Amino acid sequence: MCGKLVLILWIGALIGCGGTSSTTSSITPAPTPAPTPTPTPTPTPTPTPTPTTQGQWSTLPYTMPINPIHAALLNTGKVLVIAGSGNDRHNAFPISTNPDYEAAVWDTQSGTIMAQRIAWDMFCNGASTMPDGRVLIQGGTSVYGTEIAGNADTPFEGLANSAIFDPTTEMFSAAESTAHGRWYPTLTELGDGRIMTTSGLDENGNVNNTSEIYSAGWGPEIPGNPSGFDPSFVFNFSLYPRMHLLPTGQVFLSAPLPETLIFDPTKQTWAFLAGTIYGEVTGSRFYGSSVLLPMTPENNYDPRSSFWAATIQPPKQQRSSTSDSPHPFGCLALRWQCPVWKWKPRFYPTVQCLSPAAQA
Repeated sequence: MCGKLVLILWIGALIGCGGTSSTTSSITPAPTPAPTPTPTPTPTPTPTPTPTTQGQWSTLPYTMPINPIHAALLNTGKVLVIAGSGNDRHNAFPISTNPDYEAAVWDTQSGTIMAQRIAWDMFCNGASTMPDGRVLIQGGTSVYGTEIAGNADTPFEGLANSAIFDPTTEMFSAAESTAHGRWYPTLTELGDGRIMTTSGLDENGNVNNTSEIYSAGWGPEIPGNPSGFDPSFVFNFSLYPRMHLLPTGQVFLSAPLPETLIFDPTKQTWAFLAGTIYGEVTGSRFYGSSVLLPMTPENNYDPRSSFWAATIQPPKQQRSSTSDSPHPFGCLALRWQCPVWKWKPRFYPTVQCLSPAAQA
């Protein structure tokens, strides 16, 4: 009897540990039902991109024989590629007494690449396609800057040379030089087909703070002194300024400086347009990309420019409170009475033109 009582008390103690009050009853508790396993949800497969709707990248079975620094699509469907000295100071004066400055024409259909030597160093030039399909190349490298720990200790010096490439003959011909050298200039086609070159480092390594317009030759220098600034503010163009031709015939300079400008080709004057969130004039958006978005009936043909920054972090107080991404992008609607940049954070920017629906 004693053993049975002990057994009942022990069972009761165990039942009590499970959350039920202790009892001396000899009734055996019902077994706890086994839990029903939760079914594993079937993952939704990720749609596979199709080449017909999204394009497809593939690696070509051949390589470019020269360093493809600059490229321009020709009206023949081929691609003009310019290397110049190819970012190799040992292939340029004064280190080399016989430098091999090169360009090439790439036939994307046949895969053939025809390289040719060129007369001067077009490395770091500016280029734009002319209305007749020829390509105007302006500026380049006269002297390489010296570097210490990866930074230029002395600046590059620019060339004033110009050349025109004819896609029919696939040859270069000399054109009139600009008034001063330009290394890292931007060439922009104007509404009447003329080409404007802006900025660059001159033959002394200083910023060429002017523009010049090419027709049959280069016109007079247009000073880069925009209106709308405090008289004490000294303005200088950045290198490779991002420029867009607008439907009005004006030219919009979107970056990389904090100040964005508008150029009137008729009056040949620059004016301040709108500021950005950056407070320093240090080229803080130097490696960003800029694009003029498509103008469609859905957006009333409003010209809007999108810029994606990619170099220096803005101050912490200027970052989004919901994202730690340091590099924002901005969009400027250019038909607003008072244009204002709108900003969103992005990291490692890439710019592309979207469909009208995607721009909403």
